[in-house]
Parts: sequence; C-alpha cells; structure tokens
Amino acid sequence: MRALVYDCSAGISGDMNLAALIDLGADRENLERELSKLHVHGEWKLECRRAQQHGIRGTRIDVLTEEEGHSGSSHAHHHRTMADIRKLIETSALSNTVKRTALSIFTLLAEAEARVHGTTPEEVHFHEVGAVDSIIDIAGAAICLEMLRVDAVMKRVKRPVADTGKAPNQIIELDGGGLKADVTARIVYVDGQRVDMSPKEYDLFFYMLENRNIALSREKLISEVWGYDFYGDARTLDTHIKLLRKSLGKYASYIVTLRGVGYRFEEN
Repeated sequence: MRALVYDCSAGISGDMNLAALIDLGADRENLERELSKLHVHGEWKLECRRAQQHGIRGTRIDVLTEEEGHSGSSHAHHHRTMADIRKLIETSALSNTVKRTALSIFTLLAEAEARVHGTTPEEVHFHEVGAVDSIIDIAGAAICLEMLRVDAVMKRVKRPVADTGKAPNQIIELDGGGLKADVTARIVYVDGQRVDMSPKEYDLFFYMLENRNIALSREKLISEVWGYDFYGDARTLDTHIKLLRKSLGKYASYIVTLRGVGYRFEEN
C-alpha cells in the first residue's frame, strides 16, 4: 500500500498542497490536461516556479484566474453552492476516482460550513472555496493523488499520554488463562508460552483487548493504534490483523471480522 502522510503542524493551504504533490512527482502538464476537463467559467492557468522561504526550498503554485471580469490570483466573488460544485465535477470528464476524491473533500467543507451557518450542506454558499482557484486546488489535488497512485492519506496527530504513575500490572486472562495478557508489561502468553509479536501487533492487540466486545471501525483502529487520522485504503490494518491472528494461534477466532465495519475482539 502506498500511503501519503501529512505532518503539518501549522496547517496547509490548497495551493501549498498542490505544489507539494507536484514536488512529489505529479506531472504538471498531465495535471493541466486533466483540469481542462472541468468546465469552469472564466480562464485560468497554473503558474509554477521554484521558491525559497526561511531557508526551505520548494515549489510554489499560483492559480491565475479570470472569472466574470475579475483577474489575478485573488479569489473572485463568485458564490457557488455545494450543488453547483457537485454538478460541475460530476458532469466533467474526470475519472470516477478523481470525482469521488474531490467530492469527498468538498462534502467535508460543506458539512463544516453548514454547521456554522445553520443550513444544510447542499444549500451552503461557498465564498472563497467556491472560487475558481479553490476549485482548481481541490480538484487538482484529487488528480495528483491518482497520478501518484496514493492508496491512503493520513495526517500525524499527537496522542495524549496519560500519567498512570506506578499502577500495578494489569493482567487479563481469557479461556481460563489459556490466553493471558500483561497489559502493563506488554506481554502475551498462549497456553503458557510467550508470544512474539511486532510492536504494532502488540499495540493493535492490546487496544482491541481493552475494548473487547465493542465493534471497532477500521478508521477508529487506524486512528487509535497508528496515531493517524486515516482516509482511504485500510489494507495496512487488514494485513496486521492477519499477522495478529497468526500469532494468536488457536485464539485467532477471537478477532471477529465485521463486514463493512471493521473488527471486534470477543471471547468465544
């Protein structure tokens, strides 16, 4: 699986994201060809150049637009609803994958704006996000993700560390002690034999064990165990589940697959 991890402590703008994806290897000429499949009002073009700021070199992109008599790289005052943008994307000749990615981004923005303004996502009037340059930024990012063959997009998050002091070891025993876990020491025994696992297998096992009999979505498991907000392909989790089942031997069936949801750890 090819995953793209964002580590943006101060956030990231649409044009910065597009520039970073080009820096990663997305072809600019192909990007422009694909973007031309969007039938937006007014002319636009990408201005791409190398730049340096505070000692860091990278690519800078400006989307130069001319929308309803407004020129330049600033946002034109064209307000589009989510329905307008949905129609613009769905009627384009972009690939289905790009359409889904772009629409999912706009949907998240519409839901956030709807909560703020007390309306529905479809009725939200985008201001800056509805301008041509923002549409190019978001659709362009979806195109680049497809070009780079990215399966999953993640962002780093800081996991809170609880101050547990010097609490005694927590021992969990299942099946009369056949499966035994020392949560504090991070040791697992099957029929008295210590089981060797990778660090991530331990993380996954103990999280599921401590939340046993609870349905856990793939997104929840990735977020809590990997320390990422996760969007996209969940095969990295499924692979670790497979390895964990192998490590647990006859207790592999304790990890139950919930089709369309995720997994649950339960004692048979």
